[in-house]
Amino acid sequence: MTDYAVLARKVSVGKALCGINLRVKRGEFVTILGSNGAGKTTLLKALLSFSRIDSGEASVMGVSVKMQNRQAIMKKAGYLPQHVNVDRDFPMLAGEAAALSGIVAHRAAKRMELDTISDKPFGRLSGGERKKVLLALALSRSPEVLLLDEPGNGLDPYSYAEMCGTLEMCNKRRGLTVLFVTHLLSRIPAACGRVIALKEGRIVYDGKPGMLHRNKKLMEKIYG
Repeated sequence: MTDYAVLARKVSVGKALCGINLRVKRGEFVTILGSNGAGKTTLLKALLSFSRIDSGEASVMGVSVKMQNRQAIMKKAGYLPQHVNVDRDFPMLAGEAAALSGIVAHRAAKRMELDTISDKPFGRLSGGERKKVLLALALSRSPEVLLLDEPGNGLDPYSYAEMCGTLEMCNKRRGLTVLFVTHLLSRIPAACGRVIALKEGRIVYDGKPGMLHRNKKLMEKIYG
């Protein structure tokens, strides 16, 4: 069994990613930071085999990232996309979507107060409410690694804090590896121990979150 949840060696995807080298150990909580268009979403999609890697190689939980291995990867990985399009008249209530088995999913649903929206049609939930349900669904599969693309979008500060608390609980108690994408420095979760910053498809920083707040030149490099 490999010590690494995610490995990438010289991964390039079109013009979006340029020679990415990445190692994420099992149980790490990593934030992928960068401005819009930096390559954050492409990186997640490449690791899940949703975007084809043009050159280089990668693996997730020991499974080689190839289109034919997508199903094997998704058995080990949970994914919360940035945008989810659902027909407003989709015939399912939020409570039915969140009626999940497993103690982890139950705790996540309770902590995020999904009972308050259980009678709403899933297709008519707000973007933030929909993300709460989808996060609980992702956790219900007991993934070994969880990839989240801008999960804070659409969430109010209270709901965002509850979501981060749920992720921290899963990370510390279960050893869940978390890759958390955001474009905002202020949205880096407290549980995060490492930040990888992208700029124009390249890694420009890989280190502790605290260094970012104290380094103006680094901020200009990431966002300038």
